[in-house]
Amino acid sequence: MSWSTPAAREWVSRKTDQQLHEYCAKCALRRSRVLCEALGLSFDVALKVMSGTAAGKGHFTTTWPNKVMKGDLSPPS
Repeated sequence: MSWSTPAAREWVSRKTDQQLHEYCAKCALRRSRVLCEALGLSFDVALKVMSGTAAGKGHFTTTWPNKVMKGDLSPPS
């Protein structure tokens, strides 16, 4: 595949967007944990509450426990 084709540029753009989204989600999760600790809140309870939201059903229930908590900080493949 030639990287100068529109399809290749589209693929690179989509992967870059996906990786940026993943990175931002991880940052938000880390900040949430730090905030909970600073306020004396149980992160497990906060995670349960946040997981009940539409936005939380993705990263909080899949990415966080299956990837981040296992030490895998690599971008999505």
